[in-house]
Amino acid sequence: MKEHTPGPWDEMVIGRDNQFIEIENKDQSICTVLNFDTDENMFANACLIAAAPDLLAACEAIDAELMHLEASDLALFYQIEDEMADVIIKMRQAIAKARGETST
Repeated sequence: MKEHTPGPWDEMVIGRDNQFIEIENKDQSICTVLNFDTDENMFANACLIAAAPDLLAACEAIDAELMHLEASDLALFYQIEDEMADVIIKMRQAIAKARGETST
């Protein structure tokens, strides 16, 4: 897995007239979100970016639990997989994308 800058990432409004939001962790700048749209959209985008490490960790924890369940209770795993197949696929695709394992 490619390593990302550890979270938590926090958003911080910087710049004259809310021109951009700087996403930072305690040690460094992660990225800058420019305001090409409304202040509300810029803030929403910054919040989503700032939540990325937490979202990835949550998805990885759920996936690890599913793999543990598959090893320990196959019948229950198949029931969950059958009912939530689309969600599990999307979650695993998102994990792969966050790790840089896919091109889309």
